[in-house]
Amino acid sequence: MIERLSRTCAARYPEWNLRNLVKIGQGLEAAIFRADTDRFGPVSIKVPFTRYVYDSIDEGTDTRKCLEQEQLLSHTLFPCPPPPFAFK
Repeated sequence: MIERLSRTCAARYPEWNLRNLVKIGQGLEAAIFRADTDRFGPVSIKVPFTRYVYDSIDEGTDTRKCLEQEQLLSHTLFPCPPPPFAFK
C-alpha cells in the first residue's frame, strides 16, 4: 500500500516531493500515513480501504464524499482549532 500511494502521489503531485512515507495507524475503514513534503511540510494522508462503506445506517456511502467533507471541515475550522497534527 505504501509503494502504491508513493507512486500515485509522485505521478499526480510531483511538486509535493513526497518522502518518508510511513503508516502510522489504521481503523476499520482507512489507513493513515505520515509523510514530509516540500510544499506543505509534514502531512497526514488518509486512504480508505474501499470506495464504498456499508453499515447499518448508510448503504453504500462513497468514501470520496467523506474525504471531501473532512477536508471542508478542516478548512472551515482553521485556524481555530487547527487541523490534526501529522504525528512523527
